[in-house]
Amino acid sequence: GALVRSTSPGMYVCVRAQEHGGGITRTTERCAPARSGWRRVALRGMTEAKGHNLVFSVHVMAAAGGSSFDVDGFRVG
Repeated sequence: GALVRSTSPGMYVCVRAQEHGGGITRTTERCAPARSGWRRVALRGMTEAKGHNLVFSVHVMAAAGGSSFDVDGFRVG
């Protein structure tokens, strides 16, 4: 998961993890409403097998022009 914040109201900040390996791609995503204070967006789960690649990304939904957000504190473990 990660810590996210935004001073732009009305949008959602989403953290996504994709697992690639062994012929599979599995996606887990969690979204939270934007707030001005830091908020943890946690992803729960385990990989299918040792050695698979994990790709993390962050995106927003319902963002107006000029909106911004911050991400910090990525943690895997």
